Amino acid sequence: MQNQARALLASMSVGLSCIASVACSSEVRSDGVTRPHDDAGDVGPQPGDRPPPPACPASPPQDGAPCVAAASCEWAGTAGSGCATFGSCFGPGEHWVVAPPPAACGTAPPPCPRAFDTVPSGSACPSKDLSACDYPEGRCGCVTCESSTSDGGTSFAGAWACREWGRADDDQPADAFACPSPRPLAGDPCTAPGALCDYSGYCTGSVAVGPRLICEEGHWRQGQVNFACTALTCSELW
Repeated sequence: MQNQARALLASMSVGLSCIASVACSSEVRSDGVTRPHDDAGDVGPQPGDRPPPPACPASPPQDGAPCVAAASCEWAGTAGSGCATFGSCFGPGEHWVVAPPPAACGTAPPPCPRAFDTVPSGSACPSKDLSACDYPEGRCGCVTCESSTSDGGTSFAGAWACREWGRADDDQPADAFACPSPRPLAGDPCTAPGALCDYSGYCTGSVAVGPRLICEEGHWRQGQVNFACTALTCSELW
């Protein structure tokens, strides 16, 4: 069970972008349970008003510590909640699986560009190995898309993408409520049952600034990405 939890946390690790930028449909799960998506309601209190729910400790527990109830939690870090610590518990008798952010989260060391807007989105990557460069305005990184070759074939290319902290993916229904920005943390209270806000960048050609979040039982919970992707062309992204 702990291996399953670690795999789930790894799939949501902030700063990792989709291996191939894509268009896709999805089935969203939280804590292993399929939930419907409702489009109405208020998002409720913001992160600064956050009383931890009973299952979420006020601070991160030690990885492997016993837990008493199913929980999906985050604890605030730096960079607009983009560097939060993730934790999950599958239920009584299980143990916490806790994943801190990467050591470089919240920074933009070389070869990252000097500023958020130095390299326009859609440009060639300054370096193919740049998955995340963090600035006060947001996060930038290389995403992969499909491009045409001169002989009529296809190849995968790296393109630069930037995204403001807290901006949800642009795939919500037109009549959906506005996802909060700055984004909430898993465990924050919410009042829009079934609401989905996706900050993961998965299947959108964007960089991740957080996980998928679903409003369930009065709190935001991490939603598992559970679908296959079809590659988008670079021209579809920009």
